[in-house]
Amino acid sequence: MAAVHHQPEPPIVYSFADADAIVESLAAFVVKAQKEGIDKKGRFTIALSGGSLPKMLRGLIDHPGVKWDKW
Repeated sequence: MAAVHHQPEPPIVYSFADADAIVESLAAFVVKAQKEGIDKKGRFTIALSGGSLPKMLRGLIDHPGVKWDKW
């Protein structure tokens, strides 16, 4: 059987006007990933690097779409 080689996808770069725009967009991204994880596995798991990323997730605190009981 011949090996199939796929070209890697080009990177996607996003630019934001300010930190608040990052927080909002990141929250929407995580909520979307959460929905996909819950739909597929009944739960959601996320791993975070250090640095400033955890602070940027503050947009999830009062987000109505977050299902904390499934994390």
